[in-house]
Amino acid sequence: MSLHLPKRRTVVIVAAALVALYAVISIAVAWVLTMGTHSAISIAPASIAAQHDDVSFPSREDHLTLRGWLFHAPASNGRSVIFVHGWQGNRVDTGSGLWQKARDVVAHGYDALLFDLRSCGTSDGSRFTLATDEPRDVLGAYDFMVQRGYAAGRMTILGVSMGASSMIEAAPQLSHVGALISDSAFAELSPLIARELPKRSHLPGFLFDWGISTSARLIFGVDPDLRPVDVVRALPQRAFLFLQATNDDFVPTADSAELYRASGSPGSRIDLLSSDQHVKEYLAHPAAYMAAVYAFIDQQVA
Repeated sequence: MSLHLPKRRTVVIVAAALVALYAVISIAVAWVLTMGTHSAISIAPASIAAQHDDVSFPSREDHLTLRGWLFHAPASNGRSVIFVHGWQGNRVDTGSGLWQKARDVVAHGYDALLFDLRSCGTSDGSRFTLATDEPRDVLGAYDFMVQRGYAAGRMTILGVSMGASSMIEAAPQLSHVGALISDSAFAELSPLIARELPKRSHLPGFLFDWGISTSARLIFGVDPDLRPVDVVRALPQRAFLFLQATNDDFVPTADSAELYRASGSPGSRIDLLSSDQHVKEYLAHPAAYMAAVYAFIDQQVA
C-alpha cells in the first residue's frame, strides 16, 4: 500500500498543477481580451467639420466620464447622429471610417457626436466588457444629446461592430430615437469568442468552453451569453438598418441576416456591401453606404 502513495501524491500534484495552469491561462486571456486601449486620437476635429465642442458626460448607471466631440452642421436640418465605435477603437475609428461618416453627415446638415467608449481614447475606465456594460455609454451619450436640446425623434444612433451590439442592447431604452443603424453587430457573443479566440491566440479551443468565459464573467464583468438577437426579437415595433460586408472576416455576415430575420418590424432593412473585411464596407463603397443610411433615416425620421 505504501508503495502506491508517492504515485498517488504525484498524480494529485500534477493534476493540481494542470488545474492551476488552466486557471492562470484562462485569467490571462480574459485579462488581455478586456484590457482597455487608451489610444491616441489620430484625426484632428477640423478634418471633420469647422465647428465643434469638446464635450464630456457620464455613462448611465455607473457614471464613468466619457469624452468626445460634438460637431455642428453649418446649415443644420435639426437632425443628429450619435456614432458608436467598435472594440479597441476610439471616437475616430479609422479602421471603419467612422470619422469620415461623421464628416459626411455634418456636410449633409446633421449635427454629430463622436465619443470614446469606456476604456478607450480619453474616456475613463480600464476594461472593455464586450457590449455588457457599454450600452450604459450609449445611453449616456443619448442622455447628453437630449440635455443639449436635440429631439430624440430626429436622432439616429449608428454603431459599428461591438458598438453596434451595444446599441442593440440599449435599444429597449431608446424607444424615442428616430433611427437605429447597426454596422456589423454580432448576434451572439459566445460563438464569436469560441471561434475567434483560439484562432487569434493559437491556444486550444477547450480553454474557451469554460475557463476563459468564466474568468471574463466573474472577474471582468463580461456576459459571454449576450445575445443581441434576442433583444431585436423582443422589439417587434422597432425598425433597424443592418449593414455589413458580404464576406466579413470577423463577425459572420450571417449574423446580420439573423438579426434582420429576428426583427418583426416591416421597416427593418438589411444592406450588404461587397467587402471581405470586417467593418470596411464604407471604405470600399462610401457613396452606397451613405445612400443606404440616408434612405433609412428619411424613412424613420420625420
